[in-house]
Amino acid sequence: MARKKSKTWLWITLLIVFFIGVSVASIFVFKAVRQEGEFNPSELVARPLFGYYTCEESDIDQIIIGDILKDGMFLKCPATTFSKCEVTVSGEKLKGLTTSRRLVYKYCESSSESSCGTERIQNFGTNPGIFKIPDSLYVDQNYRYIKIKWQRKTIFVWEDHQDSPSATYKIAYRPAAIFVSSACSGADREISNTVACAIPSSDPNFINQLKSSTVPEFNSKANFKTQLNKREISNFVCDFVLAPPTNVETYNGREAYCVATEGQAKMYALDKIDTRAGTFKIVNLNYNAIIGDVTCCNGERRGNELCQDHRWIRLGGGEEVTCSLTRPCPGSGDFLNDPNNDKKAVKYGCESGSCQIVESKNVECTKDSQCLSNEVCQRFVCTATATAQEGSGQTRETTEQDCESKGGQFIQKESCGLFCKIGLREPNKTSYCKSMTQILLPYIFGLVAFLILVLVIFLATRRRR
Repeated sequence: MARKKSKTWLWITLLIVFFIGVSVASIFVFKAVRQEGEFNPSELVARPLFGYYTCEESDIDQIIIGDILKDGMFLKCPATTFSKCEVTVSGEKLKGLTTSRRLVYKYCESSSESSCGTERIQNFGTNPGIFKIPDSLYVDQNYRYIKIKWQRKTIFVWEDHQDSPSATYKIAYRPAAIFVSSACSGADREISNTVACAIPSSDPNFINQLKSSTVPEFNSKANFKTQLNKREISNFVCDFVLAPPTNVETYNGREAYCVATEGQAKMYALDKIDTRAGTFKIVNLNYNAIIGDVTCCNGERRGNELCQDHRWIRLGGGEEVTCSLTRPCPGSGDFLNDPNNDKKAVKYGCESGSCQIVESKNVECTKDSQCLSNEVCQRFVCTATATAQEGSGQTRETTEQDCESKGGQFIQKESCGLFCKIGLREPNKTSYCKSMTQILLPYIFGLVAFLILVLVIFLATRRRR
């Protein structure tokens, strides 16, 4: 019995380990998605994505049913009706000496008899029936009311009905409702349980309703209301394309955003968007928002050069190169060519706010000219190749044929960052050769770890026996 129990615990433990492993893997595989309506005003916005509320006719029919009063009654569309309503009358069965029945109705401008038009009659005969009044009632036209009266004929005399209920009316209409549409969620969606065209504060986009903006084209979208008129629109921000905050600089005494493109850089004005959630800074990337041209963006790196005060400064060139936690030294911890010695490589680190050499080493080469004619300098080592060309330096690209001949997997990647997505840069294309060892290594480590875990659990269960 104890042995059977220990096996049960072993399987339970293995299942728990499996589900934990799957959960941990999902954290790394799937990216966190920000929910609609969740923003932080301290974030810097590159491009806002808009949605809007609008007051339109609901897709859901509403019905009101009641008894026709003895002396007749005035009917009109309910107050929440978007456009029109239809009135239908149902007659009762013949009773007693009743020989026929009829509906008397007329259209009116108000609930006063003097405002009514010509009287009209619809005979029901001897059988119960349903009569739909031909003309709809419209909420925005003159004849918005209808006066109805139910009569029945006893022998030869028409009289108003004496008992109730004798006939019923039904008003069918569609109310005004709030619809929401956005670039984030797609097509129009009716918000249920709203009163007329009041925007519910419970909707996740309510907090991001647009109040104003210093960008004219966005400010024209602002309609800061909680109650809309028919077919009126109120915009909100449903999502943001965020911009790296490190590119914010002070330029000519003004807060600006630097964007590097094809050997140059441009300074764009920073504007604002006001919503219920707060004020957001936005990078206005319109051409007319350019406030200056510079050589490079501060903190930008190029080989062993760093952009400082909008100009390139070479490490080891005699000038101090400043650095910080958000703007590290060039190389990011990798070895670079020593500008003063072509047989050395150096690594830079940020010390006391400036880039300093923290490590150096002697190397075989730093450029192709230091190697034989059939060699190139790759990672400071002269490497033989049949297709070696002068000037390829450390960045010679591996071809698909070279990779496959070595039994590896040739991988090509194309990355498109923020400025690529908004059309300011071309996609960055890279390719590399992944060796069979690199491909199999994660699986080997995973298998070994799993076997060790099973062994530990097995030994633990044996001790319990």
